[in-house]
Amino acid sequence: MSRHVHDAAPGDGGHDTGREGRDGRDGREGEEGLAVWNAQRAVLGGLFERTRAIAGDLERVPAGPGGTARHTHTLDEAIKTLRRTTFRIMVFGDFSSGKSTLVNALLRAELLPMKENPTTAFTTVVGYGEGEGATLFQGLDPGSPGLQATISQFRQAVELRLDDRGMLVESPYLWGQVRGPYALLRDNVELIDSAGTNESPERENVTLAFLPQVDAIIFVTPARGAFKDRDVEHYLKMLADLGHKEIFFAVNQFDLIRPRDREDVRRRCRTIAESYARRPVARRLFFVSAYDALEARTARPVDERLDRESGVPELEAALADFLVHDKARIKLLRPAELLGHQIAQLDKVVMERRLLLNRSADQLRETLDSSRDRRESLMQTLGHIRTGLNGWVAETEQLLAAELERFIRGLVPEVPRWMDHPPRLKLRPFKGDRMERYAGAIMQIDDVLNRRLQDELREFAGREDGPLERFMRKREEALERSVLPLLQDYAEHLEELRADLTGSRRPVDENALREWLRDMSMHVPDRVLARTSPMLSWPNAAGAAGFGTAGAAAGAGLFALGLVSWIAAPVVLSAGAIVVVTARLAKRRLVERATGEYADALAGGAARIAGQYTEECAEGLRAWTGHVESELAAELGGLIAATEEAIASLEEGRTKVEGDRRQLDTWDTLLNGIAVELSEFKRPLIEDVR
Repeated sequence: MSRHVHDAAPGDGGHDTGREGRDGRDGREGEEGLAVWNAQRAVLGGLFERTRAIAGDLERVPAGPGGTARHTHTLDEAIKTLRRTTFRIMVFGDFSSGKSTLVNALLRAELLPMKENPTTAFTTVVGYGEGEGATLFQGLDPGSPGLQATISQFRQAVELRLDDRGMLVESPYLWGQVRGPYALLRDNVELIDSAGTNESPERENVTLAFLPQVDAIIFVTPARGAFKDRDVEHYLKMLADLGHKEIFFAVNQFDLIRPRDREDVRRRCRTIAESYARRPVARRLFFVSAYDALEARTARPVDERLDRESGVPELEAALADFLVHDKARIKLLRPAELLGHQIAQLDKVVMERRLLLNRSADQLRETLDSSRDRRESLMQTLGHIRTGLNGWVAETEQLLAAELERFIRGLVPEVPRWMDHPPRLKLRPFKGDRMERYAGAIMQIDDVLNRRLQDELREFAGREDGPLERFMRKREEALERSVLPLLQDYAEHLEELRADLTGSRRPVDENALREWLRDMSMHVPDRVLARTSPMLSWPNAAGAAGFGTAGAAAGAGLFALGLVSWIAAPVVLSAGAIVVVTARLAKRRLVERATGEYADALAGGAARIAGQYTEECAEGLRAWTGHVESELAAELGGLIAATEEAIASLEEGRTKVEGDRRQLDTWDTLLNGIAVELSEFKRPLIEDVR
């Protein structure tokens, strides 16, 4: 590829080639580069359309082994991405890893909400605009109507909220689009803040739906427990399978790592990132504090030292260099690699259908008839797999609830020490109403205790080789013992049937089956359990209704702990105490009573917290077992349907069979031809990787 293509930023039909394109030779080169890029995009688009036509024809025939519906869907999404000329970068990672904070830091504006609890209600696409504005969408269809909103209205809509019972309220919107004067996005770049993985199946599904449409990834992982096994084995592998090779890794909250441990963390992160980075890891891996960068960049004047120490400027510089030199090439290369994968998959479908037509109708019918016992055995094995998976889910839910409850109860004696260094409490001693007098202090105590509880739960769930990690390793071993033999039996019998019908047998890969089972554990969220805070787990709507306005709002978290009822009762102080002494005594008593009540509530609610969390985990697991069952059944059903279609063709006569064979040969020839053209198309793009 010529240098001109690098310098040309893909545009939405315009010719804005940046500063170089504003005058003289550089302007002509920019326009020439854009023309070359558009021509290459048209060539690749043609290859996609030809492949999509073949996939559509195959889909109209009853689905063969593996089916083709997923191929047409994937190709349709890729074509949309290729036609969309903006360059999309998704900030991707677990919930509460600091994605929104990092987006804000890169934009140099507090656009997105940032809190300890999960806060992002939907995926947001941020692009450049001279003025500010937002559009909110309730459907993923690009043609679905959107609601125009101000930035203030967008902020209110995008933040997850709690209802009166302390439970999360689902947003009516699936995604939003924001425009503003953000320098990083000036040249047709869009930054996507994704709703976190491992937090809500609905929000995660939207994130995953956007993944095929993006061109590069910023993978955010918290420094404490960076690159957990589930991140590496599931999400990074998924990104690789989707053809995402341009990945920037941001190890966030690195300032929280003790200085003596930082080099060990760096070394481990480098080792893992090298396996997934196309470029030298030094240009793709960054250790940052997004919060510090945002604080520094929104301060007036800007705190240059804090910004520099945050590590975000290095990430920003790498992104800027990448966008200048590589975005036009990547915009073509990633779809091209995805197309190559789809062509290979379609070629397998064509081959197996050809093999079926090489048999006689009598042979196929006889094989089908004689396979009834085997097919019945396969269905019985499928039922055993279902029973085994359901039993494993129920046992995992029960054991995890007990494990988490034990952990929470172990925290109870520590609660008083959580307030060893209390904040300077705000009291209003001259207020006659006791709720108003202590409202500010209640809010502060509530915040300190809840944050500390969340930190402890984060350690339980997120620490490498922590309690949840060890628990899930044991559960994965139990899953393999109980279900893997059944999966192997199912796969072996299915391949025997395939061999009888087609004369071709695929080898059963035990490691692939193990990996498939390990994916099960990805649906036990290794979340930080931030949603199981006292505010959520011990709602007391009746107590909250008893107080009004500022007092109720200030004490929202501690209503649930029964603390408000104590504060509302008379506080007995020495009759001769002066106001200052009264305030000091009130503060001390407030802290002592608050921590005591909090500890009691934590002990009393431990089972409820654990049950709430594990119930959500089990719900995700049960959904996964249904997916496993449907996938296994589809393999068998697809093979039978393709065989019956072949029998019908063979019985119709030689003319029909020969016509079908010619059609399969034509598809095979067309796919091979497209593959050759695609290889020629990709060569200069791959050689151009710096």
